[in-house]
Amino acid sequence: MKLGKSSKKWLSIFLIILLMLPTRNLQAANTLKEPKDLGTHHAYALMDANSGGVLLSDNLNKKIYPASTVKIMTAIVALEHMQLNTKIKVKKKVIKNIHGGVAKYGLKTGEKYTLNCLLHILMLVSGADAAQVIADAVGGSVEEFVDIMNAKAKALEMTGSHFDNPIGLDIGDGFKKTYATAYDYCLLTKYAMQNEQFCNIVGKKHYKVKRVDGTFERKLTNTNHFYTITEYDKDLYQVIGTKTGTTNAAGHAFIATAIDKDGHKVICAYYSKESTTRLFSDIRKLLNKAFHAHQNGKIILTV
Repeated sequence: MKLGKSSKKWLSIFLIILLMLPTRNLQAANTLKEPKDLGTHHAYALMDANSGGVLLSDNLNKKIYPASTVKIMTAIVALEHMQLNTKIKVKKKVIKNIHGGVAKYGLKTGEKYTLNCLLHILMLVSGADAAQVIADAVGGSVEEFVDIMNAKAKALEMTGSHFDNPIGLDIGDGFKKTYATAYDYCLLTKYAMQNEQFCNIVGKKHYKVKRVDGTFERKLTNTNHFYTITEYDKDLYQVIGTKTGTTNAAGHAFIATAIDKDGHKVICAYYSKESTTRLFSDIRKLLNKAFHAHQNGKIILTV
């Protein structure tokens, strides 16, 4: 059957549009398969951090609980509303009612720290007391700060996520309006890792905590096991962040950001139903899968 001039014109336009569409997701869907021995999980998403395309996922938009990966939002909101050298005094009313069972650094009433120091406590060892103190100082109250978090989530089009605290508490502690999706937390991390100050904090293995008066507190070790325990092929990629989290409802969570020598960046948001050891092992398998596939020409990663 011969096509008329009009039909040929529209066919040409269609083919041009088709060629202009990103090929990355199509290639990923056809060539990138989930590792056979991946552990049980609530959800995960593997994203090309530069393009925002999803390379591999399971339960991508399922409602899950983010635990302390919430603190990524806490940190980026603080960084966008307050200078790092701002001095913050710990208030008794802010830290006295933090729910039990959460990780606390041990901030004491009357102590003064810079925002920079508190953010290191927040992101390296997940200090819930640091989250509360930061939220109150930046927002004027914890409640006002949470409103800013939700406004930021809306701006980032995190349509499946909501916050009712800056710590990551969830239904297990009566906080029913903090929830998320794996896709949303890839979006959040993609955005946060564009902030140089944020990257500098989450990229550290250790940090020495000092009060404003110069007195030394203690040395922190990042809960990111890729910096300490979990071995991986550093010639293939380097893990440069981001944040761990654990609650009964969330399981064991980590949002990993990794980059290769050419600047190709991948984010893996993983919410495991198993142990912390299995969590990092599974993320390593997914990162290996993505970077090996790119290296072998099976998927395209952007820079």
